[in-house]
Amino acid sequence: MVLLHQMLAMLIFMMIGYYMSRRAILDQKGEKMLSWLILNVANPSMMISSSISDENTLQLPQLKQTLAAALLMYAVLILLSLVVPQLIRAPRRERGVYREMVVFSNLGFMGFPLAAAMFGPAAVVVTSIFAIPFNALIYTYGILIFEHDAVQEKGEERQSGKQLLTGALKKLINPGMICSLLAVVLTLTHPALPDFAEVAATHLSRLTASLSMIVIGASLTAFRIPDLFKDVRLLAFSLIRLIVFPVVLLTLAGPLLAGTPEQLTQALFIALATPAASMIAMLAQQNGGDHQFAAKGVAVSTLLSVITMPIVAVLLGLS
Repeated sequence: MVLLHQMLAMLIFMMIGYYMSRRAILDQKGEKMLSWLILNVANPSMMISSSISDENTLQLPQLKQTLAAALLMYAVLILLSLVVPQLIRAPRRERGVYREMVVFSNLGFMGFPLAAAMFGPAAVVVTSIFAIPFNALIYTYGILIFEHDAVQEKGEERQSGKQLLTGALKKLINPGMICSLLAVVLTLTHPALPDFAEVAATHLSRLTASLSMIVIGASLTAFRIPDLFKDVRLLAFSLIRLIVFPVVLLTLAGPLLAGTPEQLTQALFIALATPAASMIAMLAQQNGGDHQFAAKGVAVSTLLSVITMPIVAVLLGLS
């Protein structure tokens, strides 16, 4: 019931964003400004605030376990991304988007606030460790997928390996990655910080949940809501991605998770059950992918997740 209440609250925030955008109270410039605030201030503050919380007791052995679990999870998802588009007979121009949606979930905009609301600060710290391979992969593997699509579909010139590596390294130096690493350091060292720093981080972190859902809701005005659910293939894929994947993968991982902190299972749930990352649409637009279909996929999976995440939590005994 806790997750259901959280998802209903997030749905209300999304409806507010949708209303504001429809009424032109919140335009694209405003959405961009709020997105900047979330990605560069609120989310990093949540990581920092959680890492210095008294509830955080993560030690080096658990840190290693978490990073290993995150890497294994992404390896499995990448393998699945090579198979799933063919199994659902996705059109060639849409396969790259489907592959991205298999691998990358919305950790930043939805995952961190949900982890905080459902499981507390310790779960946010563990989930922030998942953000390290997420950031590394989305700027490398994510770009490669769409560049491959551009070569296949449009005959565009592909970047050289050196250009891709240089660009990816530059993009990896961002507040999200820096704060993920900083959160790890703070978690292990437990330094005594000034009270004003803790208070500032705590208050800024509270902006994340409401503002992120308002921005997601505003983005939905690019589509007619009934039209989003007319693509049967996308609808079926989203249900498989949001229900089947987390239930099956977490069930299979059960023996491996025995004896590990419960926050690791909670972080895996967040990483697997949250909808497609909003960054997929941005990457598609910048790197020759089908950005319109990517935006549609993000919108459909986000709306469905309001229903599917409570279902998955109940099935896994996490509610």
